[in-house]
Amino acid sequence: MKSWHAIVAVLFFCALILYSVGTTLAEIAWEHHRWGQIAIMLDRKDAKLASQIGGYYFNGGAYDLNLAEKGYKKAVAIDPKILWGHYQLARIYLG
Repeated sequence: MKSWHAIVAVLFFCALILYSVGTTLAEIAWEHHRWGQIAIMLDRKDAKLASQIGGYYFNGGAYDLNLAEKGYKKAVAIDPKILWGHYQLARIYLG
């Protein structure tokens, strides 16, 4: 097998592992390191985590409207029934 085939195979399996444990990595990135942007990127199914990140950057420990918007958008994309996410996005857009 050519060396680039091996590299592609390794990258594929790494991506597969990362995809399967993405939410766990998002929780670790957020809870232990406060890496909001990385946690939002890795989070695929935890709307509560995304909403917590949005809240932290909107009216919690830090103030960054771009990260707050990303967090709330991710929460609403995962679960459109989260009214708090819609409300906070409206506050960001109208503020």
